[in-house]
Amino acid sequence: MNNKKLGVIWVGILSMIFIPLLSIAYIRYDENHFSCESQLILIGKDEYYNSIMHYTFADGFGSFESLGSFHRSNNSPVSRTNNFPFKYWKEQGDTIMVADDSSDPPEDMKQLFTFLPDFFYTKDRGLRVHILRENDSGYLFTDNNSPLFYCTRISARSLNPN
Repeated sequence: MNNKKLGVIWVGILSMIFIPLLSIAYIRYDENHFSCESQLILIGKDEYYNSIMHYTFADGFGSFESLGSFHRSNNSPVSRTNNFPFKYWKEQGDTIMVADDSSDPPEDMKQLFTFLPDFFYTKDRGLRVHILRENDSGYLFTDNNSPLFYCTRISARSLNPN
């Protein structure tokens, strides 16, 4: 009987040690392995751009994909995409993302793109944001304690149908 009680006590002690460690490991993994998407609408004088942005983060490497439509008064909407990989790291609680590729904005949209950081269209340019896990369904991207956008958590996938 004593051996059984001692075994139960050791199982309890080991459980109290390993369960919190596994929880911490899961939380750390989850901080660096997620995908989310958000909607962006840029509005100009006679035009606007409506886009779905998709971010994927995985161990210091990420990807950005956007699929949108550009609308100019009295013209048919024009589909636009922007996809590029980026590197990221954490520094003082912020996430620094640096683009690995560039994609010049189309000439007809350059005026609208003046509102966006050059991370979204220039290689080796960065963006520093603070990413807060708001709840199980998403993240709030902020800059200097000001919200930039809410990004809804999704399963890892691509906007490209291929």
